[in-house]
Amino acid sequence: MDKNFRCPNIKRTGAALSIRVNPVTQKIQVTTVESNGDWFPGTRILESCSVVDSENWVCATESKSAPEAAFKIYVKSTVGMFRGHLYTIVEGGAPPDYYSSSIGGWRLKLFEWGAIDRVLAQKLE
Repeated sequence: MDKNFRCPNIKRTGAALSIRVNPVTQKIQVTTVESNGDWFPGTRILESCSVVDSENWVCATESKSAPEAAFKIYVKSTVGMFRGHLYTIVEGGAPPDYYSSSIGGWRLKLFEWGAIDRVLAQKLE
């Protein structure tokens, strides 16, 4: 990563996204214009955001296991833009299996829905 937080070596081309930022409502609209297989088609509204400007914002979602579950599992997904660069971070799990990862796109959705585990999501990345 260079001083402008850009990766000098591009692994592959990403999806084309249209991102609209509303600083008044603090919501972000993300539309998949062209998918590289990582993003579901359509539009998604991100809420629970903190917007500085169109190139610097962060949105976080949290989910917890049911109160009656034997182990309390916590998952937090953070999507943001820093200096014009989009990022996704997923963190959670029950101790001692707490993790932090940058799973993205359709793999993130399958992971959030419980269809695949973190290890498989990272392998598919």
